[in-house]
Amino acid sequence: MAEKWWKQYLVDVPPGKLNGVEVCPMEVTKEGASLHNLREVVHGSDRVIVPGMFTALYVQGDLWMSDTPTELVDLEDFRHAIKPGHTVLIHGLGLGCAVKMAFEHGAELVKVIEINPDIIELVGSHWKKRYGGRLEIVQGDALTWRPVKGAHWNVVWHDIWPGISKENVPEMKRLHRRFTRRADWQGSWCRYESEHNRF
Repeated sequence: MAEKWWKQYLVDVPPGKLNGVEVCPMEVTKEGASLHNLREVVHGSDRVIVPGMFTALYVQGDLWMSDTPTELVDLEDFRHAIKPGHTVLIHGLGLGCAVKMAFEHGAELVKVIEINPDIIELVGSHWKKRYGGRLEIVQGDALTWRPVKGAHWNVVWHDIWPGISKENVPEMKRLHRRFTRRADWQGSWCRYESEHNRF
């Protein structure tokens, strides 16, 4: 992971805690990175991490996501799909890494569907201040939320799972079927790894 393009997508969401949701700094030590990377190699994965200070999102005490380079690299297909002027739909706000990436790649409008109101309050408010009316955040369940008739996006990204698991695959397929005619391009977070048990 010698290439450092991911550094521009590190988030600056301020630390905070609301009910069971917390945003806080996270340190990855050299020892921790080495242990993680060894486990990844054993499981046939190349999702390595590097030491450093990052931002983490916890939900009910469980790590939900971070802006470590591993997770930012997971967004690479999404990043390359976005062109200036595009409209983007994102299922799952998380830390807003995908939101930041979309706007920095020239997206005109971004709509996010997020189920957890506390994540919307802690994280969404930060990005709304930055992007204003170009960003719309809707509280809803990505699996049941229905867009208005005729709605269409250039890029749709599904990212509602806290971990990689083959159990995520049926929901990924369901979302892809639902948005086939509503997107020029769509993808799901770590779909290949989930389908091939690489976790």
